[in-house]
Amino acid sequence: LLNGGDGSGPVAPEAVVAALQQMDIDFVFTAHPTQVMRQGRLSKCNEIRTIMRRLSSPDLAHTERLDLLEKLQLQVHLCWRTDSLRLKPPSPQEEQRSLLSYVPRSIFPAVPVLLRRLDAALVRVGLPKLPLTASPFRFSSWMGGDRDGNPNVTAIVTKEAVLAARITAATLLFEAVQELMSSLSLRDATPEFKALVIASDGRLERRFGDHQAIAKMRRGRGDSQFFAP
Repeated sequence: LLNGGDGSGPVAPEAVVAALQQMDIDFVFTAHPTQVMRQGRLSKCNEIRTIMRRLSSPDLAHTERLDLLEKLQLQVHLCWRTDSLRLKPPSPQEEQRSLLSYVPRSIFPAVPVLLRRLDAALVRVGLPKLPLTASPFRFSSWMGGDRDGNPNVTAIVTKEAVLAARITAATLLFEAVQELMSSLSLRDATPEFKALVIASDGRLERRFGDHQAIAKMRRGRGDSQFFAP
């Protein structure tokens, strides 16, 4: 990391940190016309892979192994009875739903793991971690937005795609915050953290009203639907 790669000699640690802080990688997802594998079949294959991974654990109890084998048999049977290919081309909304199904189980859990590994690599060579405000990775999608190349993508389709993506992202973040609230049992915090909470409360009140209005909205709509339009 510090020796360069073009034969120009060592790179200053400060330059490495500055480059990483400015890094902005945008992963753009798109759908291909040959993407005809049904989402139900893909989900069952993923479940089979998960069960097989759990079966390889040497710490499984006998009853746990029997339960997993029964689940494996069921998933194989369902997969065998599920058509592999779509009978008609997917709509733009179906293409995006297929993409969004991967976000909770693959993309969302992988990003923090990658960032922690990047921080660990920096610490090993004596460099500071990335600041909490750093966002080196972004995710975009053509699905539902290729208005110049797909006649089926209308303004309404694009609006639905944007809302679905925003709701998915907000729901995942909200669930992560709820899990964090349940796991953190500390009774005190640093002054800096308290200042952040106060600032956040102020932004919520300016957008949704006071605490009573926010609580009423959450009770009426449910936590998981709090960010739905």
